Amino acid sequence: MALTTTSPRRSNPGPSRNSAHESVSRAGSALLVVAMFALVTVMVAGISLAVPLLRHTGRTATSITLANPASTSLTLGQPIRTSFGSLTASEALLNNGLSSEDLGGMSHGVSNLVGTGSVEVDVVVSLTNTSKRAVGFDAGQFKLLVGPGTAPVGKPIKATNTTLQAGLLAPGTSVDARVTFVTATNGSALWLQYADPAGGGLTRIGLGRTNVVKAPAAPHQH
Repeated sequence: MALTTTSPRRSNPGPSRNSAHESVSRAGSALLVVAMFALVTVMVAGISLAVPLLRHTGRTATSITLANPASTSLTLGQPIRTSFGSLTASEALLNNGLSSEDLGGMSHGVSNLVGTGSVEVDVVVSLTNTSKRAVGFDAGQFKLLVGPGTAPVGKPIKATNTTLQAGLLAPGTSVDARVTFVTATNGSALWLQYADPAGGGLTRIGLGRTNVVKAPAAPHQH
């Protein structure tokens, strides 16, 4: 009886080491591509967000938003460019004068009294120094201008009272103060004039008009 010899069965060979390395390499490459794509996406998004922010910071924002000091239509509450930073006249109050009757006939000896026919103009100002040098300031830099029409006439009026004491405005600082003037209540237009101490010229800010209030006639003398 012949013997039949059979060869042992071989199991199907698994993937070779080279194939495993190739699979790992492909997976790693795919992950790297995904990571790089995500990084680029984040960078692009960051750039798109940063562009408008950079346009509105520091000196760029200052040059864009501040009004031209040479303009003839400057108004209250408007930040205005100066040679060292900015100026803002935020408020103007008109306080009509008091008559002798208002004071019960006790007007004699009252200091800083504004009589009937005159008005006290209180202006709140703010100076900001964004430069790298200190700048001098004092109330003498501010004057009141008056005129019957659209332009001032006559001599500028000096301040009669102020909270702005002379000093130096350091870089990166600001100062708020009140400057007071007295003028006639004849319906004239009013402007605040500011003289830039660093050679920036004169700035003129419209404040409105006074009310027409006539002074009482002097008593008849017999």
